[in-house]
Formats: sequence, structure tokens, C-alpha cells
Amino acid sequence: MTTIVAAIAANGDIHMAADVRYSELETGQYWESENTPKITARNNIAYGVAGDQQLVQHIMYGWEPPDTVSWDPFIAMHTQIMPSLREHIG
Repeated sequence: MTTIVAAIAANGDIHMAADVRYSELETGQYWESENTPKITARNNIAYGVAGDQQLVQHIMYGWEPPDTVSWDPFIAMHTQIMPSLREHIG
């Protein structure tokens, strides 16, 4: 299970935190990984990922985020960022 917490401070800064544990669904084993964070940033966008740690690796190293992103974060996530990431992963 993943825990990701995000908060917006009074000055507008965004703070995010996550645990470092990953689980293997098939074996039920848990381990900690400080090398594959659950939170990363690319092109001034912060990503918090739950589930598969390989998704974070795609975001960090293989995927190129869209250059232009809508001013509305909700619209950008659903119409630009997620479709681009889905296309990259296949």
C-alpha cells in the first residue's frame, strides 16, 4: 500500500511526501527502495505514483512529458499528460 500526502502551504508552495515501501503482489513481500522514489518532478510538474515502481522509472528516465500543458491542472492531467504517458508505456 502506498501513502502519498500533498499539501499547499499558505504561500502557495506545494509539499509532497511518500513512504519508501514497495510490495510484490505475487509473493506478498515488502521492501524499501530509496533509489526509486514514489514522487518525482519533470518539466515543473510533480508526480506521485502508487502501484508499480516501474511507472516512476518511466517518468524519470524514459518518457518525455508534453511541452505545453493546459493552465488547468485537472484538464492537463486528463487530456495531455496521461494520454502521453499511456502512449509511451503502451
